[in-house]
Amino acid sequence: MRKLFFSLLLAASTMTMYAADGALTGKFTVNADGKQVVFSQGNLQYQASPTPTWRFATNQWDVVGNATAGNVYVGEVKCNNALIANDYTGWIDLFGWGTGDAPTKHTDVKSDYATFTDWGVNAISNGGNTPNMWYTLSYNEWNYLLQSRADAGDKKGQAAVGDIYGLVLLPDEWTLPSGLTFTPMPNNWTTNVYTTEQWQKMEANGAIFLPAAGTRYSTTVQSQNVWGDYHASTIMTEGSTSYRIAFKVDNIYAYDGDRIDAGQSVRLVRKVPQKGDTIRYEYAGNNLFYKITSKVEGKYEVSAVNAGGTYPDYYPNPSDRPKGTVVLPDSIEDFMGVKYAVIGFSYAFLTNCEEVTGLEVNNIMESMGSYGLNGTNITSIDTKNVKTMGYAVFSGVKISTVHIGAALETFYAYSYMLDYATKVTIDEANPNFTVDGTMLLTKDGKMLVGIPTRVPEAVFELPKSLDTIKDNVVNQMQGTLVYPKVIHFQTNNLNPTSYNILNSPFGDVIVPCHLLDSFTTGDFGKNFVQADTVMGKLLNTVKATAGANGTVAIKDTTDCNQVRIVATPNVGCNFVAWSTGSTDPTLVLNVVSDTTVKAIFEKQTFTVTIVAENGSVTAKDMMDAPVDLSQPIEYGMKLILIATPNDGYVFDSWTNYDPATGLTVTDNITVTATFKTKPTGFNQIDSKHSTLNTKRLINGQLFIQRGDELFNAQGTRVK
Repeated sequence: MRKLFFSLLLAASTMTMYAADGALTGKFTVNADGKQVVFSQGNLQYQASPTPTWRFATNQWDVVGNATAGNVYVGEVKCNNALIANDYTGWIDLFGWGTGDAPTKHTDVKSDYATFTDWGVNAISNGGNTPNMWYTLSYNEWNYLLQSRADAGDKKGQAAVGDIYGLVLLPDEWTLPSGLTFTPMPNNWTTNVYTTEQWQKMEANGAIFLPAAGTRYSTTVQSQNVWGDYHASTIMTEGSTSYRIAFKVDNIYAYDGDRIDAGQSVRLVRKVPQKGDTIRYEYAGNNLFYKITSKVEGKYEVSAVNAGGTYPDYYPNPSDRPKGTVVLPDSIEDFMGVKYAVIGFSYAFLTNCEEVTGLEVNNIMESMGSYGLNGTNITSIDTKNVKTMGYAVFSGVKISTVHIGAALETFYAYSYMLDYATKVTIDEANPNFTVDGTMLLTKDGKMLVGIPTRVPEAVFELPKSLDTIKDNVVNQMQGTLVYPKVIHFQTNNLNPTSYNILNSPFGDVIVPCHLLDSFTTGDFGKNFVQADTVMGKLLNTVKATAGANGTVAIKDTTDCNQVRIVATPNVGCNFVAWSTGSTDPTLVLNVVSDTTVKAIFEKQTFTVTIVAENGSVTAKDMMDAPVDLSQPIEYGMKLILIATPNDGYVFDSWTNYDPATGLTVTDNITVTATFKTKPTGFNQIDSKHSTLNTKRLINGQLFIQRGDELFNAQGTRVK
């Protein structure tokens, strides 16, 4: 009988679909935040001797039972939970409360079970064989799964697989296999009955089966195929001794038990990876950690991270520390088979991993995180597909050979990548940068963005194309700079106590006078003071500001201590003067001290001339306020003109004015209002003959309202 039964099980198990490492594919929501888990392929089992071993049952319906009940064997020998002991060579699957560290404990002394150790802390041989991959659901998670998730009542029910009774749980997304049925909560074992082949189809669609494996009290095993008792990791109410879910033929419920020592079933789960979770993934000989930064449809991304320790030890477990050349792959997969693009590494990724000697980046990497390689022994780097260098990535790393790939878009001097470089090359396809010796320049050669600062004997001859040194690039450098001409220093550092002699403590532009062909900077307290004295005589700050209605731009000149500042008025405005009194929009200053200048602008004004024989014209602005046309009108002002005829005349037409659009003043202009003799009968709407006439301005045009009737300025009635 046993051999026949297991031939059926074998046929089914060969078709079972797993996510990976013993996980089934069905996803189950276990809290209101949307956390999902997948269940193990079967109940947890333990073999104490000859070698302590944890495993998951081969099939979901496998149960050890006692001497007569159950279907788990070692060779031809029936396994038996009643034989629980440290030297027992069979398998057991009923465990006391929290006995992840002492699975054969079977005393009936409650205090022996006071400390809970999750069974998932162990390496499970057919479940990934790595500690802490699995865990036991808490009370709240079991309760949410059974009672609160969407359609919870329709996704559970008693069933039988072959001759094993148990509880079926259906996943969040469920499709019933063709030809099969499922009835929720039938309160019997005989409504939902499946052969092993039929159950294989249910399982392939994500269904879970919790067999009614019974309970063990000390060494007495009872109630197999009658009761199912499964541990949770937390209690339901304060002061309770343990928590379990239980089910029988007519009920499914959860409760706190008073027999903390009772041996019950354990079914472990794994969390379905979500954004913010960390995945451990082995590639090219190193186990690395990757944090999920994006998990939306079409955009699954991770960033490599450290092992999760704290400063300064980000790898508290020495076995977690990568060694040799660390290779970052294009992508990784989680245990559910979901693929993520590796887009970078984050803060302190390999900090203090002294045995790391190289880094290889194969994918498009958005950024290298701050202090990412700090404390490694990398001596050469090829940035390949890296787009951005973060702050202090190479802090304390003596990189002597650097190759910059085609993808680099942003370089930050405080990445320290070039500090110790004696050889720097660049991919010619890089559209943003070029290399001159070991100096990194913008592609046009006009700005210095990176230079070795920790090579004391190095002499750097700045190219003649250079006109700007980027902020902080040469801060406290130990080499020598040779200037071919006046060079400006870009600055974002407004700290007046900065020790950076080549970086303005304030202002926009520093104007050096090259009295010396070259000078040497150095660490503060050494030759820094001498250099500071020299540069203090050479550097001055110029600030240029603009008043309203214009802009200013600071330009250099070819002469020492000289700067050119250009004032440009906005459209419709005029430059008036500089705060120095100069009225020339191009101001050339000989700078001998810190200098501040301001450009003053004003709006242009124009004359609007009105010709109105036999009538008059008045004007309003767009806010309906009167405008005096005898005064100059500012550029861009929009006017509404109103023509009023003298007695005996009516308005005829405009010249240089369209009532539909109004008049926008951009130049001197003459506007003519033409009037003609009043036609016969017009007096019926003449304002002098009616006290009911009212003037109205509608959309820039003048109308006259008399009672309920509306007339235009020419006297024609408007419907």
